[in-house]
Amino acid sequence: MTVPTADEDAAGSGVFISQTKAPVFTLIFFFTAFSAFFARSALGAGFGKNQLYTKTFDWQSCETEHCKIYFYPSLRGKAEEIAGEIERSEKEISDFLGVRLKKKANFLFFETHPDFQSNRLYPVGCGTGVFSEPMKNRFVMPFYTSPREMRHIIGHEYTHINSFDIFYGGFWRSLSLVRTMVYPIPLWMQEGLAEFCSDIWDPEDAAALRDIYLNGLALAADDMISFSHLEGYRVYLAYKQSQKMMIFIAEKYGEKKVPELIRQFPHVWEQNIALKKVLG
Repeated sequence: MTVPTADEDAAGSGVFISQTKAPVFTLIFFFTAFSAFFARSALGAGFGKNQLYTKTFDWQSCETEHCKIYFYPSLRGKAEEIAGEIERSEKEISDFLGVRLKKKANFLFFETHPDFQSNRLYPVGCGTGVFSEPMKNRFVMPFYTSPREMRHIIGHEYTHINSFDIFYGGFWRSLSLVRTMVYPIPLWMQEGLAEFCSDIWDPEDAAALRDIYLNGLALAADDMISFSHLEGYRVYLAYKQSQKMMIFIAEKYGEKKVPELIRQFPHVWEQNIALKKVLG
C-alpha cells in the first residue's frame, strides 16, 4: 500500500443526509458511546444550534483492494494500520454474508473526536462515536487508539454496508427503499447482525444480559423493530439483547442460518414469516 501526497477534499459541505425515519435518500447509522457503544440520533442534540467549524483539513488518501481511506497528515503514520484492519474485516464479513461490494468503501478518519465533530457531512455531538452512510459506502469516524475498539467499530459498520447491499442492492433499489418506509427491516436484526459479526461475547456482555433479565427489561422481537422508544442505557441493552439473539440462532440452528435469514427479509412483509421460513 502506498500513501500519496496529493491533497484530496473528501468532506465537502452540501451533502444531503436524511434520518432513517424520513423518506430516505441516504440512510445513516450511528454507533455511540455510553459506557459502551450504542446507537443514538445525533441530530436531536444539535437541532436548532449552529455547528462550529473550527478547522479545515488537508485531506490525503490511499487505496487498498476494497477501500479508499481519507485522512490528514497527522494520521499518515496510521494509514497502513487502518487499511489492514479494514481489509481483515472486509474478508471475514464478506465471506460470512456472501456479499462482494461492487464499489470500494470510503473511510474518512479524524484524529480526535473534536475534529470528528467538525465534519461537514452531518452534525454530530460528543456522544456519537461513528456514523456511516450505507447508500454511499462511506464511513466517518475518529481514530481509536484501542485496537479492539477499532476492530469492533470498523467491523460493525462494515457489516451494515454489506447487509444494506443485500436489503437494497440491485435494479429495484429505489423500490426497496420505499418499501422499508412501510415495512422496515427490524433494527434488532440489523444491529444484532452487526454486533454478531464484529464483537466477541465477553463477561461484560453477559453481565448486561443478566441485568436485562433480572430487572425485567427483556424485549420481544416485535418490540425491537425500532429502538426509537428506548432511552439511554436501554438502547445499549437492546444492542446486547439483539446480539445474543443472533448468537442463539447461530448456536441452535447453525451459523449458515444467519445470512440465510438476512436474505429473507427483503422478500417478506413481516419478520415472523422470515423466521418461520428459515428456522421452522
